[in-house]
Amino acid sequence: MSPPLVFLKRNGGRLGISTEALRTMQSYVQREPGSHEAGGIMIGRYVDGGEDIVVDLVTGPLPGDRRSRFRFHRLKRSHQAVLDREWRESGHTRTYVGEWHTHPEPDPSPSGIDLQDWRRRVQRDTFHGEELHFVIVGQTHLRAWEMTRGSHQPTRLTYWGRAEQIVKTYLEEPHGEEIPEDNRPVSEHAASERSQGTNEA
Repeated sequence: MSPPLVFLKRNGGRLGISTEALRTMQSYVQREPGSHEAGGIMIGRYVDGGEDIVVDLVTGPLPGDRRSRFRFHRLKRSHQAVLDREWRESGHTRTYVGEWHTHPEPDPSPSGIDLQDWRRRVQRDTFHGEELHFVIVGQTHLRAWEMTRGSHQPTRLTYWGRAEQIVKTYLEEPHGEEIPEDNRPVSEHAASERSQGTNEA
């Protein structure tokens, strides 16, 4: 089982990726020449009383999504249904915190199309707080970025740690901040197409 990952955010908070979420993302690593890109949304919670965010789970490719070696086109409806269920069943603590996808390259970086998509999301999606988070899973490395409302360039997050003790002190924090009903998370931008590998739009 994969230990969790934690990244340091610009505001001093931490972005934690749970074992379950990490395992799902790693299951789609594009190691083979014919493997297709995968992706989905990240669902997590704002730890009550602080700046930390925990990604509890992620969606993987769902029916209706379109995949190829360098493209992932996400259908809004099926992923939004998962988000709505988690939002409801968690008592409004699990919410939309960002997106993830794979790249067929060892150490991934966002393509021009990725950047366009991320800018649209921070402008159009309904989310708690001031930023969304984006993870790209490469063949050997996983990288994370954040982008705030109104910004044009993402900030790559610093790798903070990967240790089992983080689970007890941080990732298993039982309480999440309850988010008001009128801020129900919605991924408005229905789908995206990304160009991977070449970093060209």
